[in-house]
Amino acid sequence: MVSGWHLGKTGFQIDYLTAIEYPRSGADRSRDVSAGLAILRQIANRHHAKALWVEVDAKMRDNYAAAGFSDFAKPDPTDPAGLTMMVLPLDAAMAQRLTHEPAAVWQEHVQSWYASNWDDLNSRAAAPARAALARMDAAAQHGECIWFQALP
Repeated sequence: MVSGWHLGKTGFQIDYLTAIEYPRSGADRSRDVSAGLAILRQIANRHHAKALWVEVDAKMRDNYAAAGFSDFAKPDPTDPAGLTMMVLPLDAAMAQRLTHEPAAVWQEHVQSWYASNWDDLNSRAAAPARAALARMDAAAQHGECIWFQALP
């Protein structure tokens, strides 16, 4: 099973991918991770995505790292979810952007992520999302990429 959505310039955000998050054991583990990555690349290709993004907890991190993802934004210490955002660039231009302008890419990504998860970021109910975006933006202004998952 796989779920996710295209977030424009920054790429494709993965909700979950069973083959990578819950691989079988032994020799089947590497096959599951490879198959999961192939599925993700196919989805990204269809959306013309330049990167794959995923939020991970400690249990999932190693599996996504085995698929080539690297940590990009550490969890905000006040976020109860405590998730790390990982990324896998899919072309040289995005790899360059992630290296040379990580805060700008991050700001684009979180703006798209929040806009796609909240019906109206200006609504009263979206105050927690606006606060989380402000925290991430302030950190990005200092060159730090932090992740705060404020869901509706």
